[in-house]
Amino acid sequence: MTMPMRGRAVFLATVLLATTAVAARAQAVLTAEQVVELRAVRSVAVSPDGRRVAYTLLQPRSDTAAPGPAYTELWVVEAGGGEPTPVVVAPASAGSPRWSPDGEWLGFILRPEGRERPQVHAVPAEGGPMRRLTDSATGVLAFEWSPQGDAIAYTAWNATPAAVTARRATGNDVVVAGEGRPKARLWLQELDGSGAEALTPPHLHVAAFAWSPAGNQLAVQASAASDADSDLMRRDLWLQPADGRAPRELTPTPGKLGAMAWSPDGRFLAYLGATAANDPLAQSVLVVPATGGEPRNLTPAFEGSATDVAWLDNEHVAFVAAEGTRTTLNRVRAAGGPIERIAGGGAEVFGAVSFDARARTFAVAASTARHPAAVFAGDVGSGRLRRLVDPNPWLDTVALGRQETIAWQSSDGLRIEGVVVYPVGYAGSTRYPLAILPHGGPEGISQDGWTTSALYPAQVLAGRGYVVLMPNYRGSGGRGVA
Repeated sequence: MTMPMRGRAVFLATVLLATTAVAARAQAVLTAEQVVELRAVRSVAVSPDGRRVAYTLLQPRSDTAAPGPAYTELWVVEAGGGEPTPVVVAPASAGSPRWSPDGEWLGFILRPEGRERPQVHAVPAEGGPMRRLTDSATGVLAFEWSPQGDAIAYTAWNATPAAVTARRATGNDVVVAGEGRPKARLWLQELDGSGAEALTPPHLHVAAFAWSPAGNQLAVQASAASDADSDLMRRDLWLQPADGRAPRELTPTPGKLGAMAWSPDGRFLAYLGATAANDPLAQSVLVVPATGGEPRNLTPAFEGSATDVAWLDNEHVAFVAAEGTRTTLNRVRAAGGPIERIAGGGAEVFGAVSFDARARTFAVAASTARHPAAVFAGDVGSGRLRRLVDPNPWLDTVALGRQETIAWQSSDGLRIEGVVVYPVGYAGSTRYPLAILPHGGPEGISQDGWTTSALYPAQVLAGRGYVVLMPNYRGSGGRGVA
């Protein structure tokens, strides 16, 4: 008996689907043990000439290592691709990679294994011995090179409150989150060998700072107290003279603050901020003159959440945004106007961006549905991304569940999105158990990149036959200001 052509096509499709499902099940699925072994890129920094990308890499501890957090290694890779070069590897850790303005040095915060305080170190760009730049009694939290490259500014904790020190001396060393938290102060360290000098007064808690292009002052985000609520909700924007004179407030800020950057000519400061005290995120792009005044909101009707900001030139601001479950890199005129997309909106999900000195080459740490964050580089002109480093090539041999963004209507008609991961070997005619993994915040967001971690084991559950839903319920990030 001869089967009709249509019948043969249906039969072949059925066989192929069944074969695919069997093959997927035969391939190894992701295990919980493998999840804690995953490596991921944390931060990136493009050299001023655009030739190199420094990046930090999360390196889990081995079973035989002493208890503690994962290591953070520092590596450098050519922007055109090639084999990465290690700078700091386990058991030491390094963070906050920053190239000197002339590109001759790569600075970073070195965290040795043990009790030694983290300090700023630097290595020559072409290789050579490491040089220590700071000697902070409490350790360095963050740092930035001065525009001339002859000094660095850094933040460090003030001394631990006497009451906490006395309590710990009795053996009661319990750590209570937010209790007796010291304030962070801004310091200036000349690189001529002289000692560090405090810039901000001791009563201010400094959360973030940025040098002006002229090097004569720094934009500072600071609060009167250092508790979690003050740090998140009550920061103000100040201008701190580099000579240590008293700071002055730049502009009133009604809520949360995020990343900030000076225009190349130093006339404006762009920053991420909330539009009101009840705005859950610093998700709007604002620009304020360096002389002070009312800030201009560049994204008033934008249905997305800005997550990083930079300048392309004196007239154009670049910003990264979460738009729904995707991410984008965009440009907008500092005077206001339409938003133009530079890159993104595809499979790669990324956060902070780093540009070269001419704002032509950029790098991001980006993940996809199949891989944790890796190093990607791109060109501002074309917007095309290219992967430079893949920290987990072995994942290509693991069977993962298909992942996509879905949407549905709320009872009042509002469109709600979520990310769904289907079981490995999914067959549409089969019923599966459902696992719901809601994000926290509640202003967080589930994005359509790599979704699996120890706390959110999405692909582990998919490998065990679950449909996994990560809903971006009402109030999640990525949808703009309400």
